[in-house]
Amino acid sequence: MRNAEKRWIPVLLLMSGLFVTGCQTLTGGRPAPELRQSNLPDVTTGQKFVYDDGTTLTALLVERDKIFWRASNGSIRESGRNPFVPYYNWQTSTRRARGWIDGSGDDLWPLQVDKSADFVLTRDVANNDGSDKKRYRQHWQCEVSHTETITWRQQPWPVFVVECNQQSRGFWRETARHYYSPQLGTDLVIEQIFRRRATVRKELVSVEFDTSILPQTEQRSLIETVQRTLNGIRNGAEKTAAWKSASLPVSVQIQVGAGFRDPAGRDCRNYVGTFFVGARKITNNRAGCLDQSGRWIPYTQKGA
Repeated sequence: MRNAEKRWIPVLLLMSGLFVTGCQTLTGGRPAPELRQSNLPDVTTGQKFVYDDGTTLTALLVERDKIFWRASNGSIRESGRNPFVPYYNWQTSTRRARGWIDGSGDDLWPLQVDKSADFVLTRDVANNDGSDKKRYRQHWQCEVSHTETITWRQQPWPVFVVECNQQSRGFWRETARHYYSPQLGTDLVIEQIFRRRATVRKELVSVEFDTSILPQTEQRSLIETVQRTLNGIRNGAEKTAAWKSASLPVSVQIQVGAGFRDPAGRDCRNYVGTFFVGARKITNNRAGCLDQSGRWIPYTQKGA
């Protein structure tokens, strides 16, 4: 059944800036032990998925089975909870798509080897003023191919390998291969093999909390809490601090770690922000360096 026109939430552009991310790697593959059936993943508002190609996805709003995302290129996207079904709605600064699905990709769930799903995704794509409207139909067939163990964060992680093939006008167009971790509830790696374009592969770097979803005043308040905590360490104060949002079910515990000098000779500190978002815990690993004005700024490898 065709979905009703979706309401869109504004793009949030304000970023807190002080929290910076680290790096992880994913390599290789070997047989995995048998995995239990895995249910549809739960995504929490504020979850941010960071990939090795520099792109990110932040869950701006989660409404039951609808998730509104902000991509690092500024586009807004809408999906369901099933990570193997493409975004059916999206909008950029110039173009937009409104889509619906016939069939159900949810037939894959709970995940189990040899399960399959078949669905058709139809999108009406147009300029934001409604002009230049075109309709595209994609026939997708997905299958839970096998299980595998891959190395992520230098540790073995068992995954389901889900392959989704897309046809359009009777021709194969794309294969999307997902290495899905039931433990994390997301893909550790995604491969996209196209008929007429180069293969794209991206790996998950981290899952963290995006503080930019907080109101401006609370972003500033959190940043000042971090500043006071890092400054307090220099004066012999406690290495921990707590902060709580007044508008969202979000709180954070800040734990300051070891100090170091960056290449420019600045005083720097590692610290961890453990965010409690409802019942979920999300950890942000960060580092800040003291600049000439006495403010702590994000640590960069260049030390500039």
